Amino acid sequence: MPPILAKAPAVVYAGILFVSIMSSNLFQRYIIRLTNDLRFEMELKILAKLKSSSYERFEKLGNEKVFTAMGDARELADVPEVLMNTFNAVVIVVCCLGYLFWTSLIGGSMILLIMAVLLVVYLYRNKQAERDINALRDLQDKYFIYLNDLLHGYKELRMSAGKTNKLFDNHFFPNRREGKKLATGIAIRYMSNELTGKYSWYIVLGVVIFGLPTLIGFRNVQLLAFISTILYLIGPVAVLVTLVPTITRVKVAVSRLNRFEQQMNTELDKEEVPATPATTIHPAERIRFEDVRYNYTDEDGNTAFSLGPLNLDIEKGKLMFVTGGNGSGKSTFVNLITGLYKPESGRVFLCMADGSEISSEEPHYRDHLSVIFTIPYLFNENYYDFTIDEKHAPFKHLSEIMQLDSVLRLDAKKGMADKNLSKGQQKRLAMIYSLLEAKSILILDEWAAEQDPEFRSYFYRKFLPGLIKDGKTVVAITHDDAYFKYADTVVKFDYGNISSTTEIDLVLNN
Repeated sequence: MPPILAKAPAVVYAGILFVSIMSSNLFQRYIIRLTNDLRFEMELKILAKLKSSSYERFEKLGNEKVFTAMGDARELADVPEVLMNTFNAVVIVVCCLGYLFWTSLIGGSMILLIMAVLLVVYLYRNKQAERDINALRDLQDKYFIYLNDLLHGYKELRMSAGKTNKLFDNHFFPNRREGKKLATGIAIRYMSNELTGKYSWYIVLGVVIFGLPTLIGFRNVQLLAFISTILYLIGPVAVLVTLVPTITRVKVAVSRLNRFEQQMNTELDKEEVPATPATTIHPAERIRFEDVRYNYTDEDGNTAFSLGPLNLDIEKGKLMFVTGGNGSGKSTFVNLITGLYKPESGRVFLCMADGSEISSEEPHYRDHLSVIFTIPYLFNENYYDFTIDEKHAPFKHLSEIMQLDSVLRLDAKKGMADKNLSKGQQKRLAMIYSLLEAKSILILDEWAAEQDPEFRSYFYRKFLPGLIKDGKTVVAITHDDAYFKYADTVVKFDYGNISSTTEIDLVLNN
């Protein structure tokens, strides 16, 4: 025999081994990529929905549902592996059943009937587990609400033993105890199902060994074929049984993600975010409210509070103060003028010098506005169109004006200032960032509330008039009536309507 032929079996073996290693490597790489594609694509899809969601929809949605949806998205990472293992196990089960039917039609039918009964029992027991998983996810939603209260209200909780005890004893601890009970019950139910499925096969094996020969006169060859096939079936069926908890979690996650997507998919609440800001922004001549109405509704759809009708003109280069009691409509007015809320009727728009109009519902409306809310959020990363460093002259100038030049520390990597400041100083830093955006309209919601008396006086007497001289239009929500004389117009809200509009020039002249 030629040497090459003598070595043929070894060569074939080595070739098969090489092909097996390479194909397994390629297949596992594909599964890894597919797994991560599913998970991260779903997360990106959720983020894209949030990017185009209106503020009203986001406000109703709540942070906790977003966190839970992100957790559900991670469950999808198991889908490719589950599908592949399920497919492999099902193929083996079908082939084995086919062989049993080929060996004995009656015997195969009996085995199939027993498997069908076990499957029905298992699916029935799994329904309760599915309900418990849904309940567990609902508890998770509430847990995130309580966690949010703990993290953002920690100082208030430290000041009140009653509040602290109620949060932990009435909400946190019961929530976690109920979660533990549900999670334990789910695990025990699946363990029970797994044991039932496992030992049911030994019962089937006993029926085959001791019952079938007597009932249908099995020959030894048939009996041996049935025993070996059933022993071989135990493995793939056990795989299917152990996959059921994962499949159920994925099913619940997909259902909840679909529900989350439906909540985000209201066409009226969709807002397209421009890929880039407007390249050329000319200052608006005025902001106009025309018969603007907005209603708050409760869970039953009943009107809880109405704003309007509002008719108002805010001219370019003017300083307007907006005042009023709590619940008078000032915050809703801010959300309307900034375009965060859409009027239920009427229009909010900018009147441009060329006679054109830009509605508050148009994407580039907010390119004209900069706003500092009651509690401004200072970001951890630099998302602005500017980078701050030691040589940034406008930043240095504004830091001096805001009297922060001696306390601000720059983070060179992020290109922004450290935000570890007092509340009043954080508002001053937010003012610097807003002015660096160089937008023509500035909206301030009770900005001076945390400022010391000396700086508050400077803010109203010199700083705001200085902005007006530079051509800015400023709308400020304020209760500081001692400084109303520095405004061009004072608008007062009462019960959702403008109760008075005072032109300060007229008052001073009189």
